[in-house]
Amino acid sequence: MKISIIREDKMVVKDGIGIGGLTLSSCPSDTWAVQWDTTTSTGEVEKNDLSVETITSLGVYQACVDEFDTKKAEIDAAAKAEGTYQKEESS
Repeated sequence: MKISIIREDKMVVKDGIGIGGLTLSSCPSDTWAVQWDTTTSTGEVEKNDLSVETITSLGVYQACVDEFDTKKAEIDAAAKAEGTYQKEESS
């Protein structure tokens, strides 16, 4: 699974599904974006100063993924209640 966290846009994209308007309050202010691959457990943190740091753990960025998961569950529950929910197709 691929995960992208874009702090400035307050967005997390997880396997092609993006949710914006998140707080991402746990994301350090010097971070521009995070790219994470759960298959290899590796990723990169792109900093505002254009430097790139390789990571092998999500660390503080896990809270951003947790925020995405919570918001997605809320969206899915609302869609089910309205009868507009469509299950995601497996790749």
